[in-house]
Amino acid sequence: MKAEKKKFIVKGQTGAGKSFFLNLLEGKQGDNGSFQVAQKPESCTKNIQTQSIKLFGNGMEVILVDTPGFYDSEEKKRQNNNEKPETFQMIENLSKEIKYKLDGKINKIFQCISVQDKLDAQKENIINIVKMFVAATIRIVIIITKFNTTLKSQQQNFKTSWKESMNKNNFEDIIFVGDELQDEEKNKLVILLKNQLLIKSINMRSQQNNNKTKLKKSQNMKAVSH
Repeated sequence: MKAEKKKFIVKGQTGAGKSFFLNLLEGKQGDNGSFQVAQKPESCTKNIQTQSIKLFGNGMEVILVDTPGFYDSEEKKRQNNNEKPETFQMIENLSKEIKYKLDGKINKIFQCISVQDKLDAQKENIINIVKMFVAATIRIVIIITKFNTTLKSQQQNFKTSWKESMNKNNFEDIIFVGDELQDEEKNKLVILLKNQLLIKSINMRSQQNNNKTKLKKSQNMKAVSH
């Protein structure tokens, strides 16, 4: 039987670099891959996009899921006009659509946040909503994008601050991404994804062994009854 491809979702605010990060995973230069990168403050990803790729161009085969950005310039205009923001309702609807389209089988969630932003209460609420509607048992991996725009003298303090946020919010890990993936960050991603595949493989073998044990017991009981 052919192994089922693992599905990894990428979420984030408009302009956070979701599509750029997905293209890096594909082994392409950030704005030259399968996923369209926004050039304006409006989300260019209007619907869920799925793409089967080989990780970094020649690795394991996975399905990447790009989702529409939230809180773009159009929503900011609505807020300035005292209109009700649509972000949370949109995420709820989107999360339900993800569950329906992917049959609820989601292996990892990557939350992209630009290095220029902060993990404020709004983003924490959004992350919690995504977990509530998509996969409550999956720990989120935070992707800090545009890290190359941070002064080198500030990068270590920045990493320390984000790791404190990781522990506070029980994130699985934090990956720092610039205009390309450094070997250290690339290796962390490979380990994260391979561990997910390994856990699934172990669970499948365990289930197969349980089924064999049940079948053998059933056959023994039938033999005794005869």
